[in-house]
Amino acid sequence: MKRSSKKWLKNEIEFLKENFATKGALFCAEQLNNRTLESIRIKAARLGLKRNKKDRYNIVDAPKGYKYCGCCQQILPESDFYRKNKSNSYDDKLHKLCRSCTRESARRSYRKTKSSQRERYQKNPEQKIYQNIKGRAKKNNIPFNLTIDDIQIPETCPVLGIPIIPFSASDNSPSVDKINPKLGYIKGNVCIISKRANRIKSDANAEEIQKVADWLKSIEQ
Repeated sequence: MKRSSKKWLKNEIEFLKENFATKGALFCAEQLNNRTLESIRIKAARLGLKRNKKDRYNIVDAPKGYKYCGCCQQILPESDFYRKNKSNSYDDKLHKLCRSCTRESARRSYRKTKSSQRERYQKNPEQKIYQNIKGRAKKNNIPFNLTIDDIQIPETCPVLGIPIIPFSASDNSPSVDKINPKLGYIKGNVCIISKRANRIKSDANAEEIQKVADWLKSIEQ
């Protein structure tokens, strides 16, 4: 379903606030004919609007082979509904929401969770790094005895002197370096450097890196 890219007008937002909770997204989409059903659901979620449970889950009689979705207020074929039980395992019982509404609900939940996680990690990037390397060590059976206090992010990279910016998704992002890769993530064997410095270093030792540096100097002259 294609989303509308038009800016929401003040009267459209007021219409949503007045009608979404009691009449639902489908009614709003029919009245705001330049807005898609999906765009209305997204805008309502951003405005914090929710359907009244009493109206949303009101039972509506449907012909055999069809089922009523209380979210989009449509009578749809049973094939448009997932078959799940209360534990979300596949079963013979039809889900109360249609496939489209179920997927949209899952997307909203995912965006909300990711947003809260991002805010939490930005306040404490050391915790995120600690969890990542702990999980990596467990998965790959690498020695690990660090605590959160062992993760200290410097303001600048001790190797290249460039600023370290957590969650920048660039060469400036912090990276955990094992001084001796064979020892694993143990106390005294890790330091936080920039992603670029760690990529340059990789698994090379000081002698090998010096040889590379000498070679680059010789060919650049």
